[in-house]
Amino acid sequence: MNARPDGRAHGIAEGGLLAALSALVSIVARLLPVGGLLFHIAAAVPVVRVTARHGRRAGAATAAVVGLLLATVFGPLSGWNTFVSLFGFAVVLGWARRRGFGTVPTVLWAALGGALTVLVSIAESFAITGVQPLAATRLQLGLVLDGVVAVLPRIYHDLHIGANWQAWVAGWIALARMWLPTLSLLAMAAFVAAYGLGFATLLYAFDVAVARRLGDPLPRLPRLVTAGLDVLQRLFGRTRI
Repeated sequence: MNARPDGRAHGIAEGGLLAALSALVSIVARLLPVGGLLFHIAAAVPVVRVTARHGRRAGAATAAVVGLLLATVFGPLSGWNTFVSLFGFAVVLGWARRRGFGTVPTVLWAALGGALTVLVSIAESFAITGVQPLAATRLQLGLVLDGVVAVLPRIYHDLHIGANWQAWVAGWIALARMWLPTLSLLAMAAFVAAYGLGFATLLYAFDVAVARRLGDPLPRLPRLVTAGLDVLQRLFGRTRI
């Protein structure tokens, strides 16, 4: 009869301690001029651990506490964004871990949750600044095309490219300008997907490293993925993923 209350008390205590740790690392991430992304990932690991051990409610509560702590330091918007990011990435990853999903499904679930948080951030940016994300992306792509057109004459001259190839390139540039709205949407979708998948993969790798140190033998990432993380390991630490 007493096991369940004790378990709840243990979960609350552990969640509170790890929330404080996550908030501290998040504050450091915002103060550092470089390397903030890795600290943001490290700040999400405690929430993953709480969720994996005690369930999604405990993980969501921990993420909320971290958001409240960040709100007292950097303001309500920062606290809200922290909560949304932790919920989308860390809570979803911990939930998938607790459900016993495999490595790839776990990462994909976290990537999906993270992608949704990115969309929430984009919507917030639009609501606050009034800048339409698609319009901004279209403007950036248009500037890129203008830059390409500006340097093409020099490239043609240096490489002795003939008129036929110049006309072929001009045709593709004109086609790109015509499809600029669609390309802007695809570029934004690619960014959201790439960020979500990249962050989720790194978070999974960090969580595996921490869990193995704590005696929790979690499945490793596929070797193809860990090979791509070797450079980060050499630069930022010696922990084996």
